[in-house]
Amino acid sequence: MADMDNVIKCMARQLRDGDIAYTGLASVPAVLAVALARHWGVNTWFINVAEIYEPEDFIITPSSGDPYSLINGRGFVISLDAFDLARRGQLDVMFFSAAQVDRRGNMNLSVIGNYEKPRVRLPGGASRGLPL
Repeated sequence: MADMDNVIKCMARQLRDGDIAYTGLASVPAVLAVALARHWGVNTWFINVAEIYEPEDFIITPSSGDPYSLINGRGFVISLDAFDLARRGQLDVMFFSAAQVDRRGNMNLSVIGNYEKPRVRLPGGASRGLPL
């Protein structure tokens, strides 16, 4: 358990005042990292795959995508809009896994090959709605 504590602390240290952070599905450590950073006084904006924006509190459940685990959010940001924020460079931190990561830390969550006619469509919400 101490190793996971260190992972969560390391993730929390990546967050800065004013960052907009998005956590994905099955990302309980990421949700805890956002909470820890806030506990340390970091003013981080929080969007979750459950589409709740800025929850006042949360309950840890097996899935960080459970909308009933986030309490009294300021509103909703659907995942499609969160990915659009990322595409436009307006999302500062995204705690997700990725099929590809370049040397600058940019992540590929959607396709391998041409976006319009991909060789491989990656699993998950980032590739939904792409042409077959």
